[in-house]
Amino acid sequence: MRYRFLGNTGLSISCFGLGTMMFGGPADERESANIIQKAYEIGINYIDTANAYQQGESERVVGRCLKSFRDKVILSTKGGRFTGEGQNEGGLSRVNLIRQVEDSLRRLDTDWIDLYFLHVEDRATGVDEIVRTMDSLVQQGKIRYFGCSNFYPSSIVECLWSSDRMSGARPCFVQDEYNLLNRQVELELLPLCKRHQLGFTVYSPLARGLLTGKYSERDVSPEGSRAARGDKFMQKDWTSEKFQRLEDIKKIFSGYKEPLSQCAIAWLLQQESVTSVMLGPRTLAQFLDNVEAMNITIEPQTLEALRAFQPVRAWGVPPIRT
Repeated sequence: MRYRFLGNTGLSISCFGLGTMMFGGPADERESANIIQKAYEIGINYIDTANAYQQGESERVVGRCLKSFRDKVILSTKGGRFTGEGQNEGGLSRVNLIRQVEDSLRRLDTDWIDLYFLHVEDRATGVDEIVRTMDSLVQQGKIRYFGCSNFYPSSIVECLWSSDRMSGARPCFVQDEYNLLNRQVELELLPLCKRHQLGFTVYSPLARGLLTGKYSERDVSPEGSRAARGDKFMQKDWTSEKFQRLEDIKKIFSGYKEPLSQCAIAWLLQQESVTSVMLGPRTLAQFLDNVEAMNITIEPQTLEALRAFQPVRAWGVPPIRT
């Protein structure tokens, strides 16, 4: 296993993280435990969950599975999404963040959370309140570091400014979607992370399964797949444009003996700005297949061909210097 420093925190985390969105749902507790144990055995020391995954059941399953080696792993969870029907059971207000952190600690059955992500933006709450709340949770020892997920780059900068202004804990890392079918983070977010020494962890490295090559725009989805289950998050990826791009990517990798899924993950591992790639398996077999990507090197000529899919900056907007 390879390890990388998470931004400027000094934490060394595995180049693969274990994402647990399926745990406590499509992946039952027995399968989840098998995956966690195997991940630990091969050297993965970073496990990621969220209070919104499976209505909190993912956190409960992860907590029980980690009981015997909790202090050996870096554990992250997330908060801010609505977890109930009450008016204040979502968002990044001080009231809700403190409540959700306490609830996550109970479900995970742990005394501390190593990495805590603000899972969504909240324009209704002042950035100073958000940052001050996170700083107080750090000072109390309930969380060690905090970061942002699914935030606009400008909002992350506001958090950095606020923390500097108040001399408090600052966001240290970012998590967002990044894959060969969605490279928008290359425009602003990745240069921002590099400039401010923020760690960057990737979710959805296989574009919710499209980069496995098992889907076709017109054919019936395989039984048991995310598309067959009607996953709402797949809707934005299910476009003719992305399926055409997928065919082009398949051609570029046609000379590789490894499956497309492993090549797509290997490409991410070779991106300088990526700290860790989150694998979100439903089965142990999927997990074991994904980690094989660590043994693949994408050749320079392939990397050059894939540059054709970089996002295009609008006319008149200069590139960001990094």
